[in-house]
Amino acid sequence: MTQEISNPFDTNLGTGNIMITDTVNPLEGSDFYKFTAGASGSSDLYLDDLSAHGQVLDQGENVGYSNRSGATSQSIHQVLEEGNYYIQAVPYQDVSIDDRLSFEAESLNPGTDPLTQGNLSYQLTLDGTSDANFQSMSHNDYDPLTGYGLIDTKDSLETITGENIKRVPDLGGDDWGADLINAPEVWNAGYTGEGVVVAVLDTGVDYNHEDLQDNIWTNSGEIADNGKDDDGNGYIDDVYGWNSHDYDNDTLDIDGHGTHVAGTIASVNNDYGATGIAYDAQIMPVKVFDDSGFASDSSIIDGIYYAVDNGADVINMSLGGGGPNKDLESAIEYAHENGVTVVMAAGNNYDGGITPGLGEIPEYPANYADEYGIAVGAVDKNNQLADFSNRAGKDELAYVTAPGVDVYSTMPDNQYKYEDGTSMAAPHVTGAVALMLSANPNLTPDEIREVITQTAS
Repeated sequence: MTQEISNPFDTNLGTGNIMITDTVNPLEGSDFYKFTAGASGSSDLYLDDLSAHGQVLDQGENVGYSNRSGATSQSIHQVLEEGNYYIQAVPYQDVSIDDRLSFEAESLNPGTDPLTQGNLSYQLTLDGTSDANFQSMSHNDYDPLTGYGLIDTKDSLETITGENIKRVPDLGGDDWGADLINAPEVWNAGYTGEGVVVAVLDTGVDYNHEDLQDNIWTNSGEIADNGKDDDGNGYIDDVYGWNSHDYDNDTLDIDGHGTHVAGTIASVNNDYGATGIAYDAQIMPVKVFDDSGFASDSSIIDGIYYAVDNGADVINMSLGGGGPNKDLESAIEYAHENGVTVVMAAGNNYDGGITPGLGEIPEYPANYADEYGIAVGAVDKNNQLADFSNRAGKDELAYVTAPGVDVYSTMPDNQYKYEDGTSMAAPHVTGAVALMLSANPNLTPDEIREVITQTAS
């Protein structure tokens, strides 16, 4: 919704820094501050010593808000198009931030709230810079629950390209996950993952699926079913990738998990089924599980080396559960050093967590995201961390969140299904990385980690 805001406190930001200390009366609603963003500028809103929530508005339309519970310091980082914006300081209350700051809210002013009493103090620090890029980005706060927060493909692409990417209407329906991470804006700007190869290390992929078959990587150096290693890569007849569990070329998915993951990454953009986050990327099937869902460390390790050595640009690993393994860590390091970004599911903790106040921390291999790759937790449609999702933990990892509840995607035999899990969240991030590489194929894994984490919100 859009609403005219009357009588805001006017601030002149430019490329400087403004600090505002004030109070907000819950009985009177919210405080508003007006500021102007210049061309190709970025705006960082830091909320410190906070007993209020905040959001950035464009004449009433929400373009970014603080989303942590409680009166804790937090920040909003947005790359804003040129124009006038408003900051709203909202009294804190113990209800969902989405209920308070919903895009569809009927009023910008929350009004009387029985859970808030008296004047609440807050401090706003507004920092404006121009010509933002990933080398000069400000540090984004790390939270032990949500890490660096929800990925934002629009902000990531603006950061690496220097472009102002226009907002577009949400697609709605089963594309809510793409909407939440602003993927349609990136597609509209012409970035769709074209030319990027994504290896899916999983239960295999149904490469005959009508929504995937046009985006399946094939080994052009191999002649199908002739029993020979035509390209000399050490694998016989690996036309559709490789099965490192059974050490053969059978990568078809029986379980369905890998096909669901692949669809979230690169389902074709057509008039039916699902739409992948990087819908023009190619999927390299690497089957590391057997048909009952078992994988060994050695099959995962071999799968990583196969993917890297055969042209993958990104690796998705929606798997985990084992302990630390030096050989597995070395394989992930090998990918990193060879320019391949590894995206790993943080893992699902359906038993409620073992770390007081945090829930369970990411499983291995996601725990290696302190140095290599990206760990991914799951959120729902309201950007609330899923109960089952392993938390980021106190030791800082490259941990971000992405849609992982009721995710609609492909299944074997031309079927579709809704699934939950950090396994469903990871391919959203993998798709985002593919979009970045379609814009700039020279990005290194370190640069990708930096951009993904520092543009998350």
